Amino acid sequence: MNRSAGFHLSEVAQDARRVFDKFQAGRYDDGSEFGDLQIELEHLMGHLALAWHFAVRTDEQIDALSVEEFGKLMNAIPQLGLNQQLVEPWDKVI
Repeated sequence: MNRSAGFHLSEVAQDARRVFDKFQAGRYDDGSEFGDLQIELEHLMGHLALAWHFAVRTDEQIDALSVEEFGKLMNAIPQLGLNQQLVEPWDKVI
């Protein structure tokens, strides 16, 4: 695995721990910080997507990405074959 994919996986681990700690501390219980949760989860998803996309690229290919290409990869959530589906925020799935 290249350095960039590893970096983004490390960021996922650190950020997920921080979000989990906020949950444990009850920071989201009253709903006042729920917008923060949405931003934090979006941040995590971006790192996961980049780790996935960067795992099959060389460091040189990653370094050559334009800002636009980087943004597209960050927002391209891979379908990993686990029957996952993207839904709109707050959609009732069940």
